[in-house]
Formats: sequence, structure tokens, C-alpha cells
Amino acid sequence: MKIFKKIILSPVLVILLLTTGCLKREAYQPKRLTTPAGMVQEKNNIVVTKKALDDNECKKIFGGRRLLARGYQPVQIYIKNNNPEPLTLDPNYITLALENPKAVAYSMHRNLAEKTMWFLRNTEDAEYAKVKAKVSESINKDIDFDIEEKSLNINEKTIIRPYGILNKIIFVLIENYQSSFNLSLFDKNNDKVTFNL
Repeated sequence: MKIFKKIILSPVLVILLLTTGCLKREAYQPKRLTTPAGMVQEKNNIVVTKKALDDNECKKIFGGRRLLARGYQPVQIYIKNNNPEPLTLDPNYITLALENPKAVAYSMHRNLAEKTMWFLRNTEDAEYAKVKAKVSESINKDIDFDIEEKSLNINEKTIIRPYGILNKIIFVLIENYQSSFNLSLFDKNNDKVTFNL
């Protein structure tokens, strides 16, 4: 019986048991955005919808993450181009103070150094702490990927192809958010169509 207890309590076996469960994470699949049921406007065969997401919608879309608690108001923008010509969306023509999606993702990251130190203090097991740090690093990469996939790139213009759809999220600091704002689109002749959302 003593030999059995020594085998069970051996650090190598404990690490092996812990790491097999910790590292078996399924490949991350971000949830797809659905058409928002917010304010809808139509002009020149273009349909534009916006929806300020509440906490429950944020958790549903971003895998349980609470963006409002981090100080960000996510706004879903849906644009359907029913024209035979492409449209251009320039983020400079959205009258909100847009936040960089990379900064939003970073605000949701797990602190790797803090997590590692916590595990070292509480488990006194360096290997287990390294494993948990790797898992946290992987989660941070998933957050970056998820936010990047769902967000409008605010550093460049976005082309909406003929008869195409743009369905992305923009982020605004809660204290800077205004429920009414303008969004302008440009056709190939650089004629502007402005929506007051």
C-alpha cells in the first residue's frame, strides 16, 4: 500500500495527469455574427443596420467575455450593398471615437506573469506553472484571433463588393459612446452616402 501511495503522489505522475487534461483544448472556433436586429436605414440600394451590444450579447458573441466591464461599448455594423458597384467604408467617416481592436483584445488578455507566479506560490510546482502559462498564452491568442475576425479594421478603408455584406463590430470607450452617429460610404465615383444611425 505504501508503494502505491508513493507512485500516486510522485510529482512526475501528478504533472502528467494535470497536463494531459490542461493541454487537451479543442481548436478555437469563433462564433459567427448574425444580422443585428437594431436600427435599419436604407438609401440608394444600401441597407445599414447598427446595434449597440449589451452584456449578454457580448458574452454570447465573444465567448463569455465581458467587454462592457472592461470599459468598451461594442457596436455591430451591418451593411448590405444591393448595387452592381463596390462601396468603400472609411473608418474616418464614422463619427465615433473608435478604439483599436488590438487594444480591446489586449485588455482581455490573461496576465501570464501573474498567473505563473500564482501557480508557483500555490502549487510549488514549476512544471505545472509552465503548463498553465502555456494554456493562458493560447487563450490570449484565441482572444486576439476572435476580436480580429469580428472587428472592423480601423486603420484602412474596407471595400464592400457588389451585392456584398459587411458585418463587423466597432469598439468605443463607454464614456465616448453616443447612441446616434453618422456613417458614410463612398461609391466608385467617390460620391458620399451618409447614414444617421
